[in-house]
Amino acid sequence: TGVQTCALPIYTGVGREIIRRCSSKSDPLFCFGTCAGAIVLSKKVTGKNACKSLGLIDVTIDRNAYGTQVQSFDTTIKIHGIQRPQHVAFIRAPRITRVGSTVEILSRYHDSPVVVRQGNILIATCHPEVRSSTELHRLFLRMVNAR
Repeated sequence: TGVQTCALPIYTGVGREIIRRCSSKSDPLFCFGTCAGAIVLSKKVTGKNACKSLGLIDVTIDRNAYGTQVQSFDTTIKIHGIQRPQHVAFIRAPRITRVGSTVEILSRYHDSPVVVRQGNILIATCHPEVRSSTELHRLFLRMVNAR
């Protein structure tokens, strides 16, 4: 079928356990995925070498939509819940092409969502850590502590 499995065995072992824990009503696991992690957590993956995903956040994501390694770039984005604009890197980054009605968009690059949240799941199509920023990680920790 041409569908590949992303970085981990999605429907066996670890993948099933992540789905079970994140879907728990009584004690949900919180997950934060950047770039490839966003792909793995998404509901649907499109694009070249589209893969199966965990389906934990209601978005469709297009792999490597911003181009190859050569087209990778840095930019500054504003993220809801973070006071100062954040310098981030888009490295062969995916693009979120569809957002479900219960998904909160926290940041956009041009017109595309790049940081989104649904309940206990946070994803970013960029890499904040590459530019030494920990603010988005701190936002995730605030999500966890607020539960």
